[in-house]
Amino acid sequence: MPSYDHDKFYRVDRRFSDFEYLFNKLKDQVNYKGLLIPNMPTKQYLGSLNDEFLNQRKEGLNTFLKLLTTHSTLKYDLELRAFLTVDDYKLYRTDPVAAEKVMELYN
Repeated sequence: MPSYDHDKFYRVDRRFSDFEYLFNKLKDQVNYKGLLIPNMPTKQYLGSLNDEFLNQRKEGLNTFLKLLTTHSTLKYDLELRAFLTVDDYKLYRTDPVAAEKVMELYN
């Protein structure tokens, strides 16, 4: 990905709500109006999460990320970069000061 350290391996753990947050941030950006933001897999609201459903959702989230990271415009997005590289994404999402510091690093 452009402007990422290609020699570094990034491993981050994300919850479904983190993917939803990223999706909504991208979808709501005025600069991306008219761009097709890839769809996310559905969220199951009732019942137990069986292995088949979880595997399908995991594959769907992987596809979602692949589409974002190969999109000619979206692959440069700072929110996407933070999603893929920030260790404490929950803090990033909930603390405006922390998010601002992260964005300063990427600019």
